Parts: sequence; C-alpha cells; structure tokens
Amino acid sequence: MITVIYDPLHPIGIPDGMAMHCAEVIVAMDGSDPDPIIIGTGLVVDAIRVLVKTGKADHTTIQFKYKDTILPINENGHIEPPWPEGFNDTMINLLEQL
Repeated sequence: MITVIYDPLHPIGIPDGMAMHCAEVIVAMDGSDPDPIIIGTGLVVDAIRVLVKTGKADHTTIQFKYKDTILPINENGHIEPPWPEGFNDTMINLLEQL
C-alpha cells in the first residue's frame, strides 16, 4: 500500500507543471517501501486521483492520509466523504474569496 500524506505546510513544493509527473512516479512505486510519501501540493493529490479515474493506477494500492485520518480513494478517484477541512482545499478557499 502506498500512503501519501498530505501536509499543506510541507516545505517542499512541486511546481504545477510537474504535478502529473510526480503523481506518475508515486503510483509507479510498488508499495514495498513502508515509508509514506509526504507532499504539500494539492495538485499532486488531484493528479493521483485522475490517474486512478483513468485506469492508470489501482485505487486499492493507494491511500491518502491527512492528520490522523486515512482517506481511501474509490475506482473513480473520489475520496469518500466526509472531506476533512484543510485537506487539499487551499485553491477552493482562495477562489471563494474572488
């Protein structure tokens, strides 16, 4: 199982244009490494979800973690509700202010 920890305060960011490539590298991992992957870029979360939706990644091998909550994804790339406040919602929160 590949565990991707979303930490929006993680000091290493991924440029927007590299989000899909980063997601492809993550889903290509075989899950044998027990260490989780920490990301702070919400676009990588969304790119992983797209890879699942398009059949390029198996939803049963990837899970997200935010704070102490495990967030599995289904075969359509959806994260089962409830969506935790603070999880990959920076863009939505900014756009609501415009």
